[in-house]
Amino acid sequence: MLYSQEDKEKIVEFSKRALLNLISMQKIEFPTERVLHEFKGVKIVLNFNGKEMEEIVFPRIDSSLAENIVLGFEKVLKKINISESEIGNVDLKISIFSYPSRILDSVEKKFELGKEGLVVEYMGYRGVLFPPQSYKDKI
Repeated sequence: MLYSQEDKEKIVEFSKRALLNLISMQKIEFPTERVLHEFKGVKIVLNFNGKEMEEIVFPRIDSSLAENIVLGFEKVLKKINISESEIGNVDLKISIFSYPSRILDSVEKKFELGKEGLVVEYMGYRGVLFPPQSYKDKI
């Protein structure tokens, strides 16, 4: 699913606010916007002073995009220490993906290569293929 520029801005603004609130240990106000209530997963890539941290939160039917963004940030922040004064040194990338669905016929008919990701399962192994990062923002 491609998001409108307005929806992208809502996602980015919520993400910035949530990250700042987590770092400063403040309560996170969850948004009312429809786009942030969808059942979507996220891949969070946070680059801080040349160190890149990545977390994937798979979509679940009991959590929203906003909740998964926060969960991804919480996991990343367990690996890296960032203070409020250092927030300007953070580069943030977020990839959003939907609940996986089984593809029975040709892959090309179900999604656009290079724009959408793919979860691959084979004999108990599972992997995720992501398209190139499409949206990057400096906090």
